Amino acid sequence: MGKVLRVLLIAYACEPNKGSEPGVGWNWATSLSRHCHVTILTRLNNKEAVEKELERCRIENLNFIYYDIPFFVELKRWHIISITIYYILWLIYSVRFIRRNRLENDFDLIHHLTINTFQVPVPIYKLTPSSVWGPVGGGIVAPLFAFFHLGFFYGIAESLRTLITTIGRYRPAIIRALKGYKKVIFANNETAQFLIHMNGNAPVHLETGVAESDVNNDFRNYALNDPSSVRILFVGALIPRKGLHILLDACSKLDDSFHLTIIGKGPLADMMKKVVRKKGLTSSVTFEGFIQHNKLHEFYQTHDVFVFPSIRDTSGNVVLEAMASGLPVITFDHHGMKDILDSSCGIKIPVQSYDQMVQDLVHAIHTLAGDEKLRSSYGVNAIKRIKSMYLWEQKAKWMFQIYMDTINAPSANSQ
Repeated sequence: MGKVLRVLLIAYACEPNKGSEPGVGWNWATSLSRHCHVTILTRLNNKEAVEKELERCRIENLNFIYYDIPFFVELKRWHIISITIYYILWLIYSVRFIRRNRLENDFDLIHHLTINTFQVPVPIYKLTPSSVWGPVGGGIVAPLFAFFHLGFFYGIAESLRTLITTIGRYRPAIIRALKGYKKVIFANNETAQFLIHMNGNAPVHLETGVAESDVNNDFRNYALNDPSSVRILFVGALIPRKGLHILLDACSKLDDSFHLTIIGKGPLADMMKKVVRKKGLTSSVTFEGFIQHNKLHEFYQTHDVFVFPSIRDTSGNVVLEAMASGLPVITFDHHGMKDILDSSCGIKIPVQSYDQMVQDLVHAIHTLAGDEKLRSSYGVNAIKRIKSMYLWEQKAKWMFQIYMDTINAPSANSQ
């Protein structure tokens, strides 16, 4: 039996039974542990949830090292510094922690996994000749007109983010990082195109996935759950970039034969509830608030259409979950969704103008509401696409091969 590959994953976000970045960190780690020995350096804050799950599952080839910065973590807890600033500090101190304990000598490869933005280029690649970064996201910019419809403040804030992102790709530290890692992986094609001038040979691979156990392999009845109305589902944080305001504008143009369920919490919750009341949608819209990740399956099963109106997203884990449940999806044709969905399993709406996006969303909902055969076709094909492209086990095999190629590739100095 050959030597087992030893990998150090640096995953600021890594928690079981979570979606988004925490779920990305956890699922990559546990899936990769079937192919190599994985040690995860993550936040001390994640320890309780991780240890409880490890005790329940007893996963082999998986170790955790927990690290936080005592003084700064308190500043973050009291909102004196932002999560972004703390993340940057955590990475800087983590590099020092690794060097101080000479951990880099215990591993064949170091992989910087989460959080997956290119904007934080801490030089982890200097720790080892075999370094991997990604899947890296963040190289996407939103249609600003969609933010200005929320109000002037949100439009200006997103305009600044677009400016910072556009300028950021030319920062020397980012250029050095994208060239310094032995292998960089991009999370979507738009980010790859955005950063291709710095690393033109990087593969593109979605950062998130689906567990095989979460795929619906049973027959799903595609008749409307409620014959009198189509049941629409939205899942996401109630923040500007998730585009709930666009969906609500579309719903105001539908007739009464629909019901929208909104799952999520966030700073826009009160504003969105006021919008619902103002548009006279109170009887047709339900706010469920935050729902535990392992409870979402029940909602996927009891709804007819999943709408993901995000106007800026690297990917969209909830879309994969909806597809795995056999739900037809409506989304915008940009960013990660351009890659995830194809025409066989959902409707992708062009992004041209605000009014056009709203009208196309109305038309897409009407189309799916009135066509059981189309809902069935999209749902069945969504499950097929998940099985062929987005299962965690498949992704782990792909990443393991990336690791082997990275280790075996000649260094720049030897060429």
